[in-house]
Amino acid sequence: MNGITSEVTAVTTQLQAHVATATVWLAQLTPFLLPLYYPLATVCGCLRAIFCFLTNNPGTAVVGNREIPHVVID
Repeated sequence: MNGITSEVTAVTTQLQAHVATATVWLAQLTPFLLPLYYPLATVCGCLRAIFCFLTNNPGTAVVGNREIPHVVID
């Protein structure tokens, strides 16, 4: 039982080290990545709108975490 505890402790320590390293990297990259968010979101939104138009698909409305299909009544 003591061996399992030491293994879990070792894995937990390694995981904490990896999370700390990833956090530092993310903190260093954030100033460069953040300005790209809105342009990329705009481009993706435009591409989605064009695709929906070309495929005659009205798309979906996102409400909270759920996507609700649009209802088209002719």
